[in-house]
Amino acid sequence: MGARTGLIRLLIGCVWMSGCTSAASEKQCRQGNSDEILLKGEIGSPIYQNVLLAHLEAYGESAHFYFLRRTPKDHVLLRVEGDSFCGYLDLAIQDEDEQSQKLQNASGYSGAEIQKLQFEQIADQAYWVSAGRIID
Repeated sequence: MGARTGLIRLLIGCVWMSGCTSAASEKQCRQGNSDEILLKGEIGSPIYQNVLLAHLEAYGESAHFYFLRRTPKDHVLLRVEGDSFCGYLDLAIQDEDEQSQKLQNASGYSGAEIQKLQFEQIADQAYWVSAGRIID
């Protein structure tokens, strides 16, 4: 087997493992919830987002936020892990700051922790306010 073939197999394996890790991470996150909506609900639905925001308000000081991906319409999807819950938060970005611009303009931040995230809820939508830093 040539060096090039070995490199291609290594890259394919890394991509495959990344997909498996992502799927396993979502399954683990969902199974770690006792809340039926966070366990089985549709991530993009208003009720799912409202339940997750209620958990964040009640237990959010210990929560960790991880960037997953940009979504259409100036939104980002974050995985949120708290002591007693885990979920996926859809944040709309109205006014960009330095950190939100980094996430919007680069694809290499998937899985990066977002520290000191501040957001506000208006009706059924959460909006990015600011973040302290991104740890990749």
